Amino acid sequence: MKQISFAFMAAALLLLSGCEELENLCGISSEDLGFTEDYTRQLNAAVYIYQQTDRALRDSTLQAAGTAEIDGAMCTRTADSIVIDYGNGVVGNDGKERRGSIRLGYSGNYISAGSTASLILANYYEGDQNLTGTISLANTSQGNTPIIALTIDEFTANDKTLDGAISASWLSGFETETQPEDDVFELSGGLDLTDATTTNVFNGLFTSPLRIVNNCPYTFESGVVTLTSTVENLTGLSVDFIDGDCANLFQANVDCDGNPLQFYYPIR
Repeated sequence: MKQISFAFMAAALLLLSGCEELENLCGISSEDLGFTEDYTRQLNAAVYIYQQTDRALRDSTLQAAGTAEIDGAMCTRTADSIVIDYGNGVVGNDGKERRGSIRLGYSGNYISAGSTASLILANYYEGDQNLTGTISLANTSQGNTPIIALTIDEFTANDKTLDGAISASWLSGFETETQPEDDVFELSGGLDLTDATTTNVFNGLFTSPLRIVNNCPYTFESGVVTLTSTVENLTGLSVDFIDGDCANLFQANVDCDGNPLQFYYPIR
């Protein structure tokens, strides 16, 4: 047992030494890839807003009574609009405090193909971050798998803006609005992050669909985003949510003279 332990430690030290040599060779440090945390944080916030909007549009109590509480927010529905109001502060199931409101207009029956909705954030905060922007939804389903097309426009926090078009393909839970814990869907497409302070744009492409599982407390169960910087010379750059791990961790990868260099960051 001691020999196995020693061998494991020796291998770990060798791996660490190799990573340090690559880091020194390429001049890339974990701080240089810190923007991947910004990308993931912004993406996480956008996914939550979509999830909350989706729940409000499907909620049968809200449809019947005109009011309902969803993840702590008081929701009010009319014939063509919904207000998701967090008031002066509500802590959601994910432990994050939100305040302000999500306001949306809709047309048609959301769970049917051809329906549309659009939302705007009104004095909306997640923690101390003021988030602004608009998101449009369209049910583009053609078969048995519900598909929602999302257009994210100028979704901004702390001088960083997320834009792009993605699709949410629902694998389960779309028809069971009273059981959000069984929700599973995958995001495909891509979103770009613009940093106004550096004028850098990180073009993001979901090269492996981002799998969102409500039973995973950190939103992303798996998936890979390939990022291309318009300013920094970083190749082979990707954000990997580590297939099936469902932990508060993602892996940032970058190419270092033909060798992979990896850093780990918290999702939240």
